[in-house]
This record gives sequence, C-alpha cells and structure tokens, in this order.
Amino acid sequence: MKTSTEFSLSKQDSVRFDYLADLNLMDVNSDGDRLLLYSYLKKSFLIIDTSGKLLSTFELDPNVLGRLPFLSSQFVSNGFAIGTDKGFFIMDFNGDVIQEFQFDRNFVPSLARFSSENPLISHEEKFYFSYPQSNLEIGINSPQFYQNSKLIGVYDKKSKKVDLSAPLPQNSVYKNGKSHQLDDFDAIIRLKDSIFFVALKKELAIFKYDLANLNGEPRRISLKIDGFYVNEGIPMDLVNPDMLMFDPTYGSIENFYNFNDEFIVFYKKGYEEADRQKFDLLNSPVELEEFQEIAKNKYPYFVGYFDNQGNLLKELELSSDFNPNNTIFSGDYLYSISNPSTISEEDFYTINIYNLTKK
Repeated sequence: MKTSTEFSLSKQDSVRFDYLADLNLMDVNSDGDRLLLYSYLKKSFLIIDTSGKLLSTFELDPNVLGRLPFLSSQFVSNGFAIGTDKGFFIMDFNGDVIQEFQFDRNFVPSLARFSSENPLISHEEKFYFSYPQSNLEIGINSPQFYQNSKLIGVYDKKSKKVDLSAPLPQNSVYKNGKSHQLDDFDAIIRLKDSIFFVALKKELAIFKYDLANLNGEPRRISLKIDGFYVNEGIPMDLVNPDMLMFDPTYGSIENFYNFNDEFIVFYKKGYEEADRQKFDLLNSPVELEEFQEIAKNKYPYFVGYFDNQGNLLKELELSSDFNPNNTIFSGDYLYSISNPSTISEEDFYTINIYNLTKK
C-alpha cells in the first residue's frame, strides 16, 4: 500500500566522457569522486573522476589476469578488486597486481557479467559473489535441480577454496514444481551489517541471509507491487529445456539497493495479457525489433521505495534513457550511465548523478 511518503530522485550533476566503445559502470569509490568502468569490446578498465577526466586505463592481460571479468569489480582500500576466469586480483590504479587469489582447477566461473547488480564483495578474509549453481546434469525440468541450487559463492582467501552457500529459499517461486529459465535466478546480492540481502529476477521478494549462517533458511520480505506479472514457469512435462528462453513479457526485478533501513528497487512490471499474446505470435527478427521498440515506451522501468517490511511507499516511472543495470548507489547519490541515444550516433557517454531524498 502506497503512502504519502516523499521520495525523490533528482538529477544533481552529470559527467560527460568521450569514448568510442561500450561502457559498464562497475563501482564508485567511497568519496564519490572516482568511477570504475569496464569496456567489453576493448577489454579495458578505466578510472575517471567526476569531471570526466581519465585518470587511468589498462587492458586485461589474459596471461596474467585471465580473459574476462565475470563480476562487477569493486573499489577496495588500496585499489580495486576484480574477479576473472583465473581468480580474484587486487589491483592498484596503474593496473599492477597487488595480490592475487587464483581459483582451484576444479572451480569453473559463470558466464561473464559486467553490470552493477553482480558485485564482487571483499569482506574480511573472504570474497562473496553471486553464483547461482546447481547440478546441471540433473536439468531444469527436475525438482531436484531447484532443491539443490545455491546462490552465493564464498572464496576463502587463505585456503583459496570456493564454497557455495545460500540455498534457494523453500518458499521461492522457483520451487513451485515448474521449470524456470536459468538466467532468471541470477542473484542480486548486497551486504549490510552482517546480513546478505538477495533478490532474484522474477521473485517479488528480498531475502535476508545471516552472514554467520549462510546455509540457513532466509527470512522473506515480500514486495508489494501492483500490476507486477510474475512468471510462474512452465509445467515440467511440457518444457524442452533447450528451448526455454528468457521471457521479457513478465515482470522482473532488475536491481536494488539498501537505503538506510529500507530498499530502493528497480523493476519492470511486465506486459498486459493482450501484448503478451502478440509477442508469442511474432515470426521474424524484424517484427520482434518493431514490437520491442513500441514496448520500450509503453512499459517503462520503475523505481520503488520500500520499507523494511516490503510495503511500497513511493513509485516513480523512469525515463527511457535510464538503465538500472548500469547504476551504482553510493552515499545518498545514484550514479547511472544513460542509455545511448537511438536518434544520433554518439561518441560519448553521460553519467548522471542523482540525489536521493526522503521525508
């Protein structure tokens, strides 16, 4: 139930950065004056300040650091941490390795992900990271697959071993006896005050795991969002696992952050039934592209401000250039790279800085 709570997202400043390749915003330092970026096309890390000045850049050396980061990199006290297919590395701002923590040969990282909802978290003697994992030999059309799934990888810096923790909650929609697309339960994880807060793409909830007992059953905080179309999955006897694809017509939780003792959640609500039926009848890439262009304007992203019980206090519709997957929350500010213009070919990016306020 929405209340009259005042919550605003107002643009405070913007940073223009000239660049001719893709850019992914990975982190903002604690002082809010340095931004860590990554370009997949150039395999390069970049550090810029809030005036848009390039402070440092370097390319991944596959012989030293591995081929690709599989997590969003994070600033640490003496530089920044990256996770690649070889292991975890603490880098200085010139791109030199300060410390390295290589993986055991038996550990296989997940597919490369560079966006801010997949952070690498360095805490005390461990690295924590989103790593949805189950027994892939069982297959997604078996209840055992979901019963055995874990959501968080834990790397011990001393033993250099990885444990998989945070089992998929018993009351999760993913344990409803149906088949679900794998990408749907990439976990978004945030650590605050010895509690891991975890969200899954099509789950209308945030789960609280105690850091001291990551294998325990989490507490569920159900999110109250009107008009959110939940994808309940497909009956297992009707699904071809190789043909089960991400369905954009349903609602999805795209990102979230802790804001004081409450939550800021970015989401799409999904398509109306008539448009979902139209989507199912599309026959060509051209039809799909035309339909998606219409849907982009008809079904925007929203940001919701929720209390610690999951009640929606305020909801704001976001402009089409706002990308919640290229967004970092630091202090009381939200940093977001605008989606590139579809009207003109731009050779620069704009990083908008928003002030979050509540009354």
